[in-house]
Amino acid sequence: INLKENNITEVVILVGYLHEKITSYFGDGKKFGMRITYSYCSPETDTGSRLAHALPLLHDTFLLLYGDNVWTLDFKKLQESYFKNKKDAQMTVYTNRFNTTKNNVSVENNTVLIYSKERNAKNLNGVNIGYCILKKNILNNLPKENFAFDEIISRLIKEQQLSAFVTDHPYYSLTSPERLEKVTQYQKLA
Repeated sequence: INLKENNITEVVILVGYLHEKITSYFGDGKKFGMRITYSYCSPETDTGSRLAHALPLLHDTFLLLYGDNVWTLDFKKLQESYFKNKKDAQMTVYTNRFNTTKNNVSVENNTVLIYSKERNAKNLNGVNIGYCILKKNILNNLPKENFAFDEIISRLIKEQQLSAFVTDHPYYSLTSPERLEKVTQYQKLA
């Protein structure tokens, strides 16, 4: 990911499964010109609970990235869109112009109206690629039990507080060993 090129040098990594390998490789981030902090949860902990656990380490507004998606980040454009839309959160949505996957989001007038993890709702017109800007205060009053980040997304949609940064630029998902080659080629071209 091109975080450093976008002047993002403070990173919190939410770790669980194989956390020793991640922390061993990245360390405190100095060798990358960054400052990396870790928030550890057991591998069984869902994404929403992981984020809630990391609350003390987060700034009032922060960028959340899914660890298995790669996209050419232009943080300046993301920020401009976020501040223009004046909502508590912003999701980056790929238009799926090459029809490479099934859509899971419906966007209208730069607002996310539907998020369908199962990808089976009607009128879906984009893909959540996991590059979100969030206000920390949206993480207040979260469930005490283990919960998924999808619950936060659903609440934001219900409150009409989730804007969309829509992009035609493809992203690559690293969810299997077979996809590693595509992601490696993409990073060489980026």
